[in-house]
Amino acid sequence: MTWNQAYTDAGAIWGEAPSELARLAAEHLSQQAAGTPLEVLDIGCGYGRDALYLARRLSAQVTGIDVSLKALEVANRALAESGLSNVVFRERDLRELSIGEGYDVVLVANLFHLLRPEMRGELRAAIRRVLRPGGWLFLNALSVNDPEGYGQGEPVVGDPHSFVADKYRHFATEEELRRTLRFVEIRELYEHAYDEPHEQGRAHHHVSWILIAQRPSAFAEV
Repeated sequence: MTWNQAYTDAGAIWGEAPSELARLAAEHLSQQAAGTPLEVLDIGCGYGRDALYLARRLSAQVTGIDVSLKALEVANRALAESGLSNVVFRERDLRELSIGEGYDVVLVANLFHLLRPEMRGELRAAIRRVLRPGGWLFLNALSVNDPEGYGQGEPVVGDPHSFVADKYRHFATEEELRRTLRFVEIRELYEHAYDEPHEQGRAHHHVSWILIAQRPSAFAEV
């Protein structure tokens, strides 16, 4: 099933509330960047629940990007109903993010574990291009200790801890995340257990890595 089909069938698949990562990002930024006008990029924004939440909670200028036109249709309807003027949604592939852009905050919620190796590399490169000096990165990724999905489906040859059932899923280790994102200074990296609601069917119990990192004044060439 494509994401366009999934959003056509279910709309707000995971409900209207923000993701666990967006809540943690808002709490962190309200303490670390209080009073600072922030430009936020939500990569893989889906139907916009996190972008709208961060725009409202932080009074930030938020850009949400996604490749699913159906998701963006849902997002723009929600935006119109919200009355917010500090959010924009764009159909855009993360590989199109350019070095001339810049954001104070990059949010990558519930995306990393859906990407195959080459796209995880593209995500890494995109973050490097657009995260400003001193900017914050918030990213989550399903853990190898996830009880809901790890080991479900066919193992992916050449990509350890990855399986294909109804969709491709990759489960990360701490070492992998530290290696992949070693160009930023990791402030927090820990496993977080939570229940993820679904509009259709039961809630899923997940264990994900939560990563909070900050770009130093200059990237090391790593």
